[in-house]
Amino acid sequence: MRRLALPAVLVAVSALSACSMGGLAMPTPTPSETTGPTPAPSATVIAGPTTVDPLPSGTFLQVSATAISGDSVLRVVLTVHDAVPLDDPDAEDAWAELQSSCPNAIDSQLEIHPGLQPVGVILSTVEAEGNWRGGPPFGVAPGGTLVSLADGSIAAPPSDPPGMFGCSATVLTGEGRATIASLVLGDPTEVDDALEAGLANGLYGLEIAEGTAVVTWRDCVVQLSNRAERLSADRGWVPPGEWGTGCLIGDPGEI
Repeated sequence: MRRLALPAVLVAVSALSACSMGGLAMPTPTPSETTGPTPAPSATVIAGPTTVDPLPSGTFLQVSATAISGDSVLRVVLTVHDAVPLDDPDAEDAWAELQSSCPNAIDSQLEIHPGLQPVGVILSTVEAEGNWRGGPPFGVAPGGTLVSLADGSIAAPPSDPPGMFGCSATVLTGEGRATIASLVLGDPTEVDDALEAGLANGLYGLEIAEGTAVVTWRDCVVQLSNRAERLSADRGWVPPGEWGTGCLIGDPGEI
């Protein structure tokens, strides 16, 4: 995988008409168009572009794509709101749930990162509309790469075996809504810097869950706030077309 710096232009409406396994088209600054059936040798019908609502005010970024598995079709939207400190009222319930459901995962990460402490959470929501008809689970990358917990009717139960890195993968099961909290570690004396680094180091988007049947992702759209655009350029985020599967954007880590 090649690490690229995104251009300093708005990529809020970059769209892919084929976010699927086995090689993705590179994202473009404007929504893509898909070619429909050809009714006659000399005529081609062009479908309208994928359209999305403007990025909600105060949102860090948004990733949306259409999941297809057989006859099942699902439009999934991941909205990343922000990273907030643990003493923020919006973080209190999420932090309590993380400690209750993922204690072994948290302990494992603290062993790997001595000197760092939990300082905040990245909060996000997922909205999935369509008819999944028992389609396979799919994965969500909510920014934080250490410990994440999804809550909602479509959230698969967390896995947190002792001594392992449970709660590191977020898996959803179909249409509905879920909220996600992802833990951020850092220097407790530099909380703001740690939260900023947590956002900059994040991976965001939709992907195939490990061990499931193939899901094809299409009409991938990434919308970045000004803050996300700045961090993407600073960190050299890899755009969707470089990942090879799903609809993802973010820091690939050490490669």
